[in-house]
Amino acid sequence: MMMNAELGGLDPTHLSALMLKPTQPGRAWFTGKLVRSYGPSITRLEFQATYLLRGPSEEITTEMWAEFGLSSFRQLESLRLHWGDLYEYPANGALSEAYRTFLSLIPTPTQLRELCIVVWNQNKEGKTLPWTAPHLSSVITCAVDKFQDLQEITIEVSSRRFSVSLEKIIKAVYDALPERIVKNGLLRFRLGSQ
Repeated sequence: MMMNAELGGLDPTHLSALMLKPTQPGRAWFTGKLVRSYGPSITRLEFQATYLLRGPSEEITTEMWAEFGLSSFRQLESLRLHWGDLYEYPANGALSEAYRTFLSLIPTPTQLRELCIVVWNQNKEGKTLPWTAPHLSSVITCAVDKFQDLQEITIEVSSRRFSVSLEKIIKAVYDALPERIVKNGLLRFRLGSQ
């Protein structure tokens, strides 16, 4: 895409959706170059931090996040974050910290109305829900506190990896959330097909 942009191919104003799955902290500058070119017109963004966090933790810095150029997303209406493949408690903590930092760098005011968190990192029986739910809660709370125009927050649970009931997932997340967020009526839950 960058080569196309440098050759004058794709008009940045015609791109409205973007999916980012960065894998190397040291290449954040490259992703940032792409984001600064196309970010101002993006209304729908999908971001997967899981692979990025598999590297050495000392490479995950505030400066690295700043290199992504997230302040370019001025028209963002819909954000989809992936919560996946990290089974250990510290990994859930790293992922929630990463997404809270990510959210903090998106400019306000923005028209962010929809947030979806796709959860596919649980074992089949849902035994890791007690560890994951508080971390999901911290990201949801961060989003609600920052983006005043949020109209819907969806927790989408991959149905191919779960045998646990959706009711059990809903209860675990609600139990971890502050009461003010549970009562605001923004939360939705659904089974996905990923």
